Order: sequence, then C-alpha cells, then structure tokens
Amino acid sequence: MQNFFIRLGDEFLVFLKKYRLLIVFSFLCLLAGIVLGIFSVDNNSSFLKVLNSSNKILLELIRGDAEPFALFFSKLLESVLLFLLIFVFSLSIYSCFLCFLFIIYQGLTLAIISATIIRAYSFSGILNVIFVICPINILWFCVIVLAITLCVARAYEAKKYNLSFNVSFKYFEFFKKYVICFCFALIVVIVYSFIVPLLLKSFVYIVY
Repeated sequence: MQNFFIRLGDEFLVFLKKYRLLIVFSFLCLLAGIVLGIFSVDNNSSFLKVLNSSNKILLELIRGDAEPFALFFSKLLESVLLFLLIFVFSLSIYSCFLCFLFIIYQGLTLAIISATIIRAYSFSGILNVIFVICPINILWFCVIVLAITLCVARAYEAKKYNLSFNVSFKYFEFFKKYVICFCFALIVVIVYSFIVPLLLKSFVYIVY
C-alpha cells in the first residue's frame, strides 16, 4: 500500500511537470473568470442569476433557510454532471477548449459569491471570504484543473501519436486516474456541504 502511494505521488509530479503549461493556462482562465465576475457585480444588479444551485443553497444555509444535506446533494449532482461533461468535451482534441469554460465559470461564481457575502456581512463577510470561501474554492479549482488536464492530455497524446480511441484510454490509465480525481472531488463536496457552512456561520456569530 505504501509503495502504491509513493508511485502515485511520483506519477503525479511527473504529470504536473509535463503538462505545466496547460495548468498555467487554466489559472489564467480562472483569473479571467474572476475579473469577469467583478465586472458583473459592479455593472449588473441581476448578477446572482448566474450562480449555480449549490451556491444559492449555501447562501440560504448561512441565513438558516436550508439544510446541509440539500447542499450536499446539489453539489454532488453538479460534480457528477461536471465530470461527465468534461469527459465528453475532451473525447476529441478539437472540442477540449470547451472544458476551460468551466474554469472561467468557476472564477466568475467565486467573485460573485464573495462579493455577495461581503455585502451582506461586512467585516465578517471579509473574514468568511478570506478564510473559508477562497480556500475551499481553490481546492475545488485544483481538482477540476486536474481532471481537465488529465482529459486534455489524453486527447493530445492520442492525436500526437495517432492512437486509437481504446488504446489511448488504456495507455494513459485514464479511468483509474479519473476515478481518483472524482474521489478528491467527493471529499471537497463533503467539506463544502457540512464544514464550510458551520465555519461561515461561526464567523458571522463571532463578529456580531
């Protein structure tokens, strides 16, 4: 078991080094989404409409109008759909660019929900954003970037070496790695659903 994790860690480091440009591009997409989100907040009063259901439930949870299990199932469903769409969009190298739209949207929603919490709770909202919202979203972003990088890398290698569809998946050990990514995503979902709301409420109560 120890050798398995050591080998997995070594493969992960090699993977990051090999596809570092793709990861850097993902971070640029995130920054673009954040800028777009800030611009939306400053110029559009209906910006909350672009938030997904889990973000809206999270805001309701802070106010005490929702339950953690509602947030969990909403976020879990979004995660399953997201991983499915990333997989489908990356089946061809020519449609892989669509995956990066999810990263831009992640930055967009991060900026909007941060601005909403700060406006609603002032100083405690700032604490929430710095110590809770940003860290959990960074974790989520890393998982999504890892999944997208894995999918795009498989499509790129298949195109580069003219591999057949089945061979490219087997050669890249794709499904094993993709399942591991989803397991990490599931951990983030659990933290997001049951721990983050408690931390958000705690900051609100402490300040007020």
